[in-house]
Amino acid sequence: MKKLYLLFMILIASSLYAKPDTPSPKIALKYNVKTVNTQQAYDMLKNGATFVDARKVPEFAKEHIPNSISAFYDEKGGNANKIENWDRSKDIYHSDRLPKDRSTKLIFYCNGVKCWKSYKAAVVTAEMGYNNVYWYRDGLHAWKKAGYKTDGIYVKIDEPVYNSDENISKYIATRAIIAIVLFVIAFFGFKALINTDKLLISQKLLSNIIVTLISMITIGYFSLSASKSGSDSLVNIYEGNFMPQMQLLEAIKDFNSIQTNMVNVITGLIASEGAKNSLIETIEKLDMVAKKVKNMEFYKDPKIKSSFDKIINEYNNSKKILQQIKKAYEADDKASIKKIASNEWALTSAIINREFNIIKQIIGYKVKHIYRNTKYSLE
Repeated sequence: MKKLYLLFMILIASSLYAKPDTPSPKIALKYNVKTVNTQQAYDMLKNGATFVDARKVPEFAKEHIPNSISAFYDEKGGNANKIENWDRSKDIYHSDRLPKDRSTKLIFYCNGVKCWKSYKAAVVTAEMGYNNVYWYRDGLHAWKKAGYKTDGIYVKIDEPVYNSDENISKYIATRAIIAIVLFVIAFFGFKALINTDKLLISQKLLSNIIVTLISMITIGYFSLSASKSGSDSLVNIYEGNFMPQMQLLEAIKDFNSIQTNMVNVITGLIASEGAKNSLIETIEKLDMVAKKVKNMEFYKDPKIKSSFDKIINEYNNSKKILQQIKKAYEADDKASIKKIASNEWALTSAIINREFNIIKQIIGYKVKHIYRNTKYSLE
């Protein structure tokens, strides 16, 4: 009897706390929000529509539909506020990153039919004057179930196809071939000249010595030249690929220290004053990296350039947030630090780290290509 009573209480509790389904497409249309299914959403993505992820920033950072922006809808009213025409004043909508053009096609989504964030964000956005608002009610789960790709901070890119021009052995091989050809020409040329009956034995001996010396000088010169070419190639490969990779890893470490220090202040592991000093130092380092990167050899790679331009643009746009963090440290305002860390800065951090991750992979592939190609050629 007790077991039945317990089971009955669990069923009642689960029904009380279960999230209700989101409104129907017909209801959404009353608020100028059109509903799309998975296939329609995919077709609109191919035609350049912008997806809007209404979930929490960490969820967006981990995985989202490609070409998505984050506009976290923070529900505060609980299940009682999950109704068609809810009390907007109880929620917080982080809509700063929505496009300025109010005719942009925006497709809102979250985690499925039980997730109200996308419905609410879509309706509020339509009320803000946007006239091309769509709601992908089925959400991310249905997108993945259909086999479509997702994006995120740990996105894995395909290995690029490189030309075989960065290869140490090509310098050595070229020089070696030239040396052999010249040696053969010189040796047999002089042999043909001295193998005549007109020359005395002493003259022939002297000519042989001269041929040998010329051959040795030729081989020696091109051997040294090949060695220098190989050395120069190694320097170019190191300075153009390995050194930037180390500088990049250092920049990532410095950048991620901002988020780490905020978390450490919130949890009491470090004092606000120490975190503020570290922030100032980190900003100076990142400013230096942003200035230097355009002069680096690896910046010439179009894909790396594209990602780094996004990083620099996002970083420059985040200066206001960094000043807010600094002021929060000065006031030892942990509530503000927590808010910034979980929203504004978390999103900036996710965007920048995604591009850092792409650059790391490109450089890694490039270094792997150089090593593999050189190894095979030398063998």
